[in-house]
Amino acid sequence: RLGPDVREGKRRQFNYIGYYVKFFFSFFWLLNYTLADIKSSHSNASWE
Repeated sequence: RLGPDVREGKRRQFNYIGYYVKFFFSFFWLLNYTLADIKSSHSNASWE
């Protein structure tokens, strides 16, 4: 009785972690992309 429930719970937890990691990576990528854009804008502005 306990086995399948525990396995299901673990799988659900794993899915949640995978979703969280995916969200974190896309957020990090967006942040990195934005920072790079800001840096290039600043360097362009300072050179002109």
